[in-house]
Amino acid sequence: MSVAKLSAVEEQTFSLEGKSLKLNNADDVAEYVKQISEFTNLTHFKLNGNTIGVEASKELANALKPHKNIQVVDLSDAYTGRLREELPLSLEFFVDALLDKESLIELNLSDNAFGPAGAFPLIKLLTTNRHLQVLKLNNNGLGPEGGSAIAKALAGISESDSSTPASTSVSRLHTLIMGRNRLENKAGTEFSKTLAHLPNLTRLGLPQNGIRPEGIHAIVTALPSCPKLEFLDLQDNTFTDSGAKAFAAGLAKKAWKNIQHINVSDCLLGAEGSVEVLRAIIDSKTDTITTLMLAFDELNVNAARLIPDVIRLNKGLERLELNGNEFNPNGEETKQIRDALREIGQPDALDELDEMDYEDEEEEEGEEAEGEEEEEKDDDVDALAAAVGGMKV
Repeated sequence: MSVAKLSAVEEQTFSLEGKSLKLNNADDVAEYVKQISEFTNLTHFKLNGNTIGVEASKELANALKPHKNIQVVDLSDAYTGRLREELPLSLEFFVDALLDKESLIELNLSDNAFGPAGAFPLIKLLTTNRHLQVLKLNNNGLGPEGGSAIAKALAGISESDSSTPASTSVSRLHTLIMGRNRLENKAGTEFSKTLAHLPNLTRLGLPQNGIRPEGIHAIVTALPSCPKLEFLDLQDNTFTDSGAKAFAAGLAKKAWKNIQHINVSDCLLGAEGSVEVLRAIIDSKTDTITTLMLAFDELNVNAARLIPDVIRLNKGLERLELNGNEFNPNGEETKQIRDALREIGQPDALDELDEMDYEDEEEEEGEEAEGEEEEEKDDDVDALAAAVGGMKV
């Protein structure tokens, strides 16, 4: 069944969302299994916010399996307090229930401590069912090994033969969220290869993954393979100049004509790299950005001077984050930024600049003067002590 046809299907939802239930065995879920079986067109299945054991997972998954119109499955935060070795077993039952579901649009498994082993039950689903459009695997502790396995599966690569696609169909995936998974360079580099297989990607979130410059460079160099990209979150990975310049190259070519959300805060773009990114936005006349997050990125006064031009280009800009950078929050550059935001009708778009890594010349001179005064006082005390020490009674 195509996704287009699904729009006419009446939405029916089974939900235990946020009930904090502890479901261990078949008896615990017998009533819920009965309820699931009574749906005629079940489209949404939500177990998030509970803790589900292996036996209970089996019963619930078996109840879900006959429902061909299932569109959204939310198993986020569904295994709190469970042993890590239980989670892959529980997941396998749900994978088996979803393998043939052509109507499946969204799968959310976030906030479950799967670890690397949790990735492997998903491989069969991701390589077999190419209808999935939204995949959320945030905060699962997948690590480099698990992350690499997911990346290969999303590319349609079979686990048994890493060189041969398990499916020749084009992935429909448009949203991939995989933050807080310790992907590091190994999985980051693997994801750079996967991007070429995700031509419909519009949202990519890989924040807080410990990806270093080599991995980031590979990812942003490959990102032009996703020309429909609108939302990019790489916050709290490490770009440095090399990653920033590679990202700037994509912006300069206007590889993402509809880009709206850019979050590269805490990424250490560097003084030169940040200038190149901002200059690329200006030179390419990119005018679609609504959110630009560049906090704690070592932007200095040269970068700050470019930001008003970026703002005037992007008249729909609603959120601008610049805190933690290296220019004067009360200086002329900041005034020009605020003036530009007022011009486009967004005077409150700028975040608080209360953690800027900046000291103006007057403060520095004042500190130096205070230091000199202290030294003079110390010298006077030493001289007095010496004089007293030399006196005879």
